[in-house]
Amino acid sequence: MGYPLRVLVTNDPPHCFVDKDELPGSPNRYKGSIVTMLKIFADQLNATFQANPFREFRRYSTADCVQMVSDDEIDACGSIFIRTYTYATSQPVRLNRVVIMAPFGNPIEKFYYFFRPFDLYVWIGTGIIVVYIAVMGSLLHRWHFKEWNVGQYLLLAVQTLLNRELSLPQSSSGSKFMLLLLLFAIGFILSNLYVALLSMMLTTKLYQRPIENLADLKAANVNILLQTHNIRPNSVYGSSEELRERFLLVEESQHLEKRNGLDPSYAYVDSEDRMDFYLYQQKFLRRRRMKKLSNPVGYTWAVQVIKQNWVLEKHYNDHVQRFFETGLQNKLVDDVHELAVKAGFLHFFPTQTQTIEPLRLEDIVMAAMVLGGGHALAVICFLVELFA
Repeated sequence: MGYPLRVLVTNDPPHCFVDKDELPGSPNRYKGSIVTMLKIFADQLNATFQANPFREFRRYSTADCVQMVSDDEIDACGSIFIRTYTYATSQPVRLNRVVIMAPFGNPIEKFYYFFRPFDLYVWIGTGIIVVYIAVMGSLLHRWHFKEWNVGQYLLLAVQTLLNRELSLPQSSSGSKFMLLLLLFAIGFILSNLYVALLSMMLTTKLYQRPIENLADLKAANVNILLQTHNIRPNSVYGSSEELRERFLLVEESQHLEKRNGLDPSYAYVDSEDRMDFYLYQQKFLRRRRMKKLSNPVGYTWAVQVIKQNWVLEKHYNDHVQRFFETGLQNKLVDDVHELAVKAGFLHFFPTQTQTIEPLRLEDIVMAAMVLGGGHALAVICFLVELFA
């Protein structure tokens, strides 16, 4: 037995987590990027890594860690903290990026498919076409018959867009040919193009545009889930007002359930290595659920809380410096993903396959609305004719 290196451990991936398949006394029971670095440090000094589990393996706060260090129960904590000058920490050598994990693009409700083929400008163009047909037809009618007939040609333009049988007004053969060509090119082709696009969309699942920045997050009205222990870190790295207005404070259990399962209904903010850890679950998905935004929202110094005037403080700082300079620190962060999968702490989402899915209620809602609307209009027309 060498000099005991007492480390506070718990389930706080990717820095530290518990492999319950290993025996309680096994040195491989506790894994993680920070715990592994502390184990290697203990081996180099011929010391003994002594794990001190936190209560029920819950995630501990900075205050819990500092209190246990002050009470001389532990020498260091096996997680990453934000550097401040209120308690002793290891020497900072690496900036930790704070990033947002946002939805990759949620499915669009089928009710909105009818409006997707055309944006506002195309609808304006369609209206201009209807007016143009009505005006040109009225001018031709005025030229031949010396009177205006705007209403008839306006109905004719709408009739063309609805693919109804054409009944051209009385006019010369040349004018009739020009009018027929105009109606066919503008009305018939345009309406068939819309139907073709709509039918294609109804058989294909469409998704919203991926969120790329904070402005897209706000436009999509997506809230950022936050738990209590995240409030102070967010104030330390100076989050913007635009970011804070999207925060939604929830209980820790709910936050863990949503974030660990990559629920695309919300966004999440935390250190980059933690986000990469949970995003690893979607490695084999055909379409990802979440994505990490490229622009970080803040930076913090990544440090570990250690005992004041610790006898191994200088040796440990040199050890962390060497890990950073040689790139081993990044390798530990990458390796922890597979370690978590093997330990059963992290699970890949099932691979999506091309299979026939049974119809759900939401698949027939749109058709039912159209059918119900048609019957309602038919009843209204019948009542109008009956009592007219």
